[in-house]
Amino acid sequence: MKAKVTHIQHPLVQYKLSLMRKKDTSTGD
Repeated sequence: MKAKVTHIQHPLVQYKLSLMRKKDTSTGD
């Protein structure tokens, strides 16, 4: 996952990551 740190710089990737994180948080709750 640390290798994808460079990809996170992309706005699109950041947006998808944010969406995935929101879903993960919702499921975790």
